[in-house]
Amino acid sequence: HLGFGQIVPLTFGGRLFCIFCALLGIPLNLVVLKTVGERITRYIYNTIKHIEKTYLRRKHSSHVGIKSAAVSFMMMALVILVGGASDMIFDGWTFFDGVYFNFIAYSTIGFGDLFPRVEKSAKLDNLGLGESGKRLFATFIMLTFMIVGLSMTSSVICSILNAIEEMSRVPATWRSRSSISSKNNSVNLKSIKKQAKDSQGQECTQ
Repeated sequence: HLGFGQIVPLTFGGRLFCIFCALLGIPLNLVVLKTVGERITRYIYNTIKHIEKTYLRRKHSSHVGIKSAAVSFMMMALVILVGGASDMIFDGWTFFDGVYFNFIAYSTIGFGDLFPRVEKSAKLDNLGLGESGKRLFATFIMLTFMIVGLSMTSSVICSILNAIEEMSRVPATWRSRSSISSKNNSVNLKSIKKQAKDSQGQECTQ
């Protein structure tokens, strides 16, 4: 799904197999990421409500969707920064190149201009894992960061959608409140007019 381009199918059978795997794998990947993102968003949402209720003593939390979207965005930014720092250590890139690579990867753009080169990592040589162990360790770290990053991207998207839905409900609530207040004012005005007529009628009879 990321499509960096350093590993591609070359034979007819490999490309045909890639098509069938993509037709099945991409929808399943989207379903899993959507589920994980919604769970992360719900956890952040409930945590914010719990903090405001328990520690800030607020009975009714306001704009929780917008706050959870901001928290999700900050968490994603933190993951990108940590990933950029790890790429700077293991791949010898600059910090900006590491941040750029992680953003391109987590946003599923995948240009392919940068991709991890495990065989050129001098830092992993110091671990004494050997060539196969070094590749396995780097693959595990990269997959872990990819899963976390893609999950946070899905969480940010879900949080933004919830924030937009929450903001769209505000004008409707305001209009409903204004209509209720206008109805109450009209009812009060009618009762005042009725009382005035009744008092005038009593004066005339006297």
